[in-house]
Amino acid sequence: MPEIDWHTRAGTRFRCEKQPATGTRGMVVTNHPLASAAGAEMLAAGGNAIDAAIAAFFALSVVEPMMVGVLGGGMAHIRLADGRHVVIDGQSTAPLATGPTTFTPDPNAAPGTMDAIGRKNALGPTAVAAPGNLKGWCEALSRFGTFPLADVMEPAIRHASRGFRVTPYLHECVTDSAADMARERGQHCFELIILHDLLRMGEAGAALRARDVSELVDGSQGEAIGLHAQAVVSRRGSDIELAAAAFTRMDHALTASQLWAMASVSYRCEGLHARSTKAAKKSSEMAALCEGAKIRTATPADQVEPLSRRQREVALLAAQGATNAEIADALSLSVRTVESHLYAAFAKLGLTAREELNAVLVRPRA
Repeated sequence: MPEIDWHTRAGTRFRCEKQPATGTRGMVVTNHPLASAAGAEMLAAGGNAIDAAIAAFFALSVVEPMMVGVLGGGMAHIRLADGRHVVIDGQSTAPLATGPTTFTPDPNAAPGTMDAIGRKNALGPTAVAAPGNLKGWCEALSRFGTFPLADVMEPAIRHASRGFRVTPYLHECVTDSAADMARERGQHCFELIILHDLLRMGEAGAALRARDVSELVDGSQGEAIGLHAQAVVSRRGSDIELAAAAFTRMDHALTASQLWAMASVSYRCEGLHARSTKAAKKSSEMAALCEGAKIRTATPADQVEPLSRRQREVALLAAQGATNAEIADALSLSVRTVESHLYAAFAKLGLTAREELNAVLVRPRA
């Protein structure tokens, strides 16, 4: 394939090159432009580096709270104009009530996660250390800054009150934490819906919690999501089929199509080819109801097992009720040859009776 020069087709002509950032009278560097701007605002108003740093920290606690916040901890290494070095320890410490029995390891946790029962090490007050950031920031400002606390907090307050454009990173973090936030508020329905979205996107780690929460939610949707979660845990084709059938009854065609496709794959791995073929056919039928949605894991029913052209012709006629003699006459074959093709088709499709051919090979008419 010939190499294409994108410059010749671009609407604008420029080159993107990374260069070192330099400044002659000061510089503020953070992970977010609004926080850097808050620090630069302090410098422009006549403040010093400490004023700028603390303003940037408070701004980060608003625009990037998953990384910086008053409930966190950190260190400050300050070099003064006379060459002295000052270190302020604002690290978090374990609460006084913490002890060896505070957390109990969860025996069902995924390997390497170190989760405690009830995720007490990740959610709620037991997951938080005694914070040191706020004390450390105020200490640095009072000793080495020039502006009052209210002034350096003003940019952060402004962004919090007026709003700001959320970065993709913050959006992703909020999305990942949405189920936990609903859980802390006791909003089981919202939590279950969020967990189910994670399951549909392949996040198997949400299955155990989704299964537990489904028991707290009444109605067919809670039951169906519980079956889906159990299917993810067990990975058995029969469990996946139960979940697929539940969503089919609810007319949730897209989810049902995904689950039927998963059931097809699981059945095939289990050596249950007939069930695999039927599940694949069902997945295709559900996908057809979704206005063009394509399910990547769904395999068309007529492609689940590679029948030869002649085997397929024979099998289709048999599925429509034709006898072996009628098939032989229609295709100019001997009855023995028809029997041989049917035997091969049954073996490839994992079927044992002619009645099963109709469910596997004959598509419903539009």
